[in-house]
Amino acid sequence: MKHKILDLIKNIEETINSADISKLSASSENKANSVSSENINNNISSVKSSTNSLVNQSITTAKDRFNFKTQTSAFYQQSLDAQIEQLKERLYGLGADYKKNKNKSETEFAEIFNIAKELSSKEHLSRGISSRDSSSIEISSKDAQNPKTQLNKSITNLDKNKLKAQINNDKLKAYLDKDKLKTQLNKLKNILAVLNTSSSVPSSFKIKIPASIPADIKSEVSLDISELENAFNAGCYRASIILCGRILETCLHRIYFEATGNDLLEKSPGIGLGNLIAKIAEKGITLDPGLTHQIHLINNVRIFSVHKKKELFNPTKQQTYAMILYTMDIVGRLF
Repeated sequence: MKHKILDLIKNIEETINSADISKLSASSENKANSVSSENINNNISSVKSSTNSLVNQSITTAKDRFNFKTQTSAFYQQSLDAQIEQLKERLYGLGADYKKNKNKSETEFAEIFNIAKELSSKEHLSRGISSRDSSSIEISSKDAQNPKTQLNKSITNLDKNKLKAQINNDKLKAYLDKDKLKTQLNKLKNILAVLNTSSSVPSSFKIKIPASIPADIKSEVSLDISELENAFNAGCYRASIILCGRILETCLHRIYFEATGNDLLEKSPGIGLGNLIAKIAEKGITLDPGLTHQIHLINNVRIFSVHKKKELFNPTKQQTYAMILYTMDIVGRLF
């Protein structure tokens, strides 16, 4: 969990550094300021001008919707929204690790949750923006008949999409207060460095025996799975990989027997897993594409020679756990 959060923080920092605020804000501010530059006291020709602009606006908006340059602020905003929401979710998830940090002060967890709350400031931003938006485009019924108000309304509606672009840019700048946001992210990294967090791999686990295994080999496979469980929980990862190979070997031989009626364990007891998979494929039986890679990893643990040098494969706990899960998934889908 800790590493995932740190990776996410790194991604957010990269997004911050990728956003050129000076360029983003300049174009949007120019668009938004075009409304205020209009003189409401213009004569009737201004009304004609605004009407023509309304027609052109629909065309421009359709083009800009697929123009990355005009939507840059929105794209960065969407990316940051998603990343910050994901970070918030994972930060709150650290509460499950409180028991592992009993000897530490509660201050660290309180600080994490406070930062998470500040990072997730979308509600606050939305309130500020919605009030600004409504004040800019809504008109009271009292002033509805005022000619100047009507002219102002037509111009405001004309620039509604431009105003939204400015709103998105304001939201982006609120997120990209670089000093504040970087300070928060640095605080998180410092706190995470001293916390004990849960691993995505359990310290021990119970392997569920697939119910679809044929009765003729179920007792043998079940015994191997039980042994595999004990080996993994004891930290014997190379032994666990070898047992994964034995389980796959038994099940693949059974698949070949059901397809041909021939028991290769009796006729060709020394056949390798790779050759066994090739023979099964010859019978038109489709196996999982990732099985070949799994067999390759298993073969790296096995010894084929005592006089040739070979690169050692010493699997980690995470690698072993993944291989066990994949092996059980394959076995469950073979029958």
